[in-house]
Amino acid sequence: MPFPHATARAACAALAALMLAGPALPGPACAAPKEYGPQYQRYVIDVPEGWSENVREQGDGALTLTSPDGKSSLSVRLCPREGRRVEALARRAATNLSVSSWRRQEEDVWVLYVTSENVRVRNIIRPMGEAVMVISVSGENERTQAMIASLQPGPGA
Repeated sequence: MPFPHATARAACAALAALMLAGPALPGPACAAPKEYGPQYQRYVIDVPEGWSENVREQGDGALTLTSPDGKSSLSVRLCPREGRRVEALARRAATNLSVSSWRRQEEDVWVLYVTSENVRVRNIIRPMGEAVMVISVSGENERTQAMIASLQPGPGA
């Protein structure tokens, strides 16, 4: 499915840089799966009870979930891949940013670590349909890994 805006190409390149440059922003929740994301690629994630959410309604529909104590957050953004390999996108992000370390987690899944404002942020770059998903986690929490594992393409994707 084609992406709606020509500016999506430029936004995608900037997206990884923005997500990797700083910690996730605060953001409401529920104990059931919820659907988010831009119209071109929706996704579903299990949101734990008590987590707050912040959804950017414009553009990429970025989502930020914040733990009840405010010490952990998880952000999800999508951008078009436009035929590019995830590895190439991860290498470009690692080259353009002050990445402290990065590695292949599994085929087509890359993990990059960035320290911003003395906070270590784990960034996961992986494909989802015709898009690339950038997941940023700060302040590790027992729930964040379960949320990442729950991420699936939305209905009709």
